[in-house]
Amino acid sequence: MEWLDTFRSHAVALPNLAKFAIVMAIIACAPALARRVRIPELVGLVAFGILLGPYVLDVAPKNHPIVQFFGDLGRLR
Repeated sequence: MEWLDTFRSHAVALPNLAKFAIVMAIIACAPALARRVRIPELVGLVAFGILLGPYVLDVAPKNHPIVQFFGDLGRLR
């Protein structure tokens, strides 16, 4: 999967504000895309989370303070 490694290296090189903007855009668009494919909205958000997480594209690294903050914020809800 050479194209995946190339895409991952470009995604990691993005500035933090660009990564944040990408994540916010996905959070806004994922439910609409999930409805269009006729799957539950939460499943669509989880799928995009896995795609952007540390094991596929590594846009959001595992031990980053901002990621930890949003993880804690999600647990409060």
